[in-house]
Amino acid sequence: MLERLAAPYCLALAAATLAQPHDVALVNKFETGATRTKTFREVSEFELDSMSQTINGQEINAGDASMDGALERSMEIVDEYVETEDGVLGLRRRTFEDVSGKAELAVEAVGQEEAHTAELTSPLSGETVLCRWDADAEAHEFEFDEGSEGDAKSLQGLLDDAEFQWVAPDEEVEEGSSWTVDLAGAKSFFSPGGSLGWETELEEGSYRMLDPRHVVAVSMISLADASQEIDGQLDVHWKGTREVDGEQLAELTLELEVELSADLTEELARMSESADLDPGQMEFECLWAIEGKGEMTWNLDQGHFHSLALELDSQIEFTLVSEEEFGTLEVEAEVSGTTSWEAEVSD
Repeated sequence: MLERLAAPYCLALAAATLAQPHDVALVNKFETGATRTKTFREVSEFELDSMSQTINGQEINAGDASMDGALERSMEIVDEYVETEDGVLGLRRRTFEDVSGKAELAVEAVGQEEAHTAELTSPLSGETVLCRWDADAEAHEFEFDEGSEGDAKSLQGLLDDAEFQWVAPDEEVEEGSSWTVDLAGAKSFFSPGGSLGWETELEEGSYRMLDPRHVVAVSMISLADASQEIDGQLDVHWKGTREVDGEQLAELTLELEVELSADLTEELARMSESADLDPGQMEFECLWAIEGKGEMTWNLDQGHFHSLALELDSQIEFTLVSEEEFGTLEVEAEVSGTTSWEAEVSD
């Protein structure tokens, strides 16, 4: 009798055990030999709210001006996890694939119209680098992989994180949990993999109303370039879990409110030179105020983000100061717009 009762009980227990996900922790995992391909895409549209111009401190009236702009950047990063120990990633081989972008700007003032396009590329496109953890320095170091002949200067702004690693909290969480991430130390949220040293190529045309360097500056109005300093937070809520292709995906809702600020003077000079322009003496600063919502899915079995989709509203202020033959020209502008920020990973 006991044996007849025990048999179905054991079968039910085994079925219940198999039905449970074998690992539901929201953590980062790295497995030796694994390769992950991550794609990122940022698309922004904005329009001019207000603008003022002064020469040697005296305001000049340029009439009512309108400006519309659009910016797109996309990239693919392929990471091979070469050395891991106890789940800690010591060495990865990273290849930058399909790195490209475009900025478009249209201006109308005093009865004239002007439109320009800037194509964006990166010297790291197609290159492979090694990212190694230096335990003594407690930092990641980058070098070109054997066979790559890139400029070492292009490695200076790179970051190890292209997986949104910090979204996973230090403490254990479960479905239904909420937590907050301080974005001050999370530059890689807006700039996964770090600064790729973007370069600009302008199309030929007449620049009667705009200085070509101003077009270059507009091509830099991106989340990645603006995130030198970050003040704000990301609120995360684990709303549910679903199974896709046999794997458990945590569904996370995201909400953020943040300010980004940057002094882009040196970067503007570098990018102007990449467009064969004399950078002259210019100063460029910008401030972003952004808020938005979105969703992220997290692969609980493999231990990494699976997808990200954010829709952001932004208010952007920037100041351009240049030394010209006629004096010091200062342009202050406020623009508003929207940005979509998307990412996904595949094995």
